[in-house]
Amino acid sequence: MNMRETVQENPLLAIMRNVPLERTEDYVGAVIRGGVRFFEMAMNTPHALEQIRLIRNSFGKKILVGAGTVLTAEAAEKAVESGARGMSAGYVKLLKGPFDNTEYVAIGAVGY
Repeated sequence: MNMRETVQENPLLAIMRNVPLERTEDYVGAVIRGGVRFFEMAMNTPHALEQIRLIRNSFGKKILVGAGTVLTAEAAEKAVESGARGMSAGYVKLLKGPFDNTEYVAIGAVGY
């Protein structure tokens, strides 16, 4: 299933940000009972990668989980390794010159 089909079938996305690790399964279970099957774990959340793995292991094919606030290639790779099935980058400052999010982060790191 491609992203367009996924969004058409699951028009509501639950974004998880700063959900305590020990509450992850309770939170996801409650949201699933409410009918949501599409989740995004914000990568700037402590334990985000562990939570992605936990969600995939606990809920398997019942849900689709992706990673949000993915700002570097390394974060994208780690998210995929943890089981994320999609990604979003959120806010990125628009500047002339950078080609992708990795380049935006690199120039941001030097103070631009």
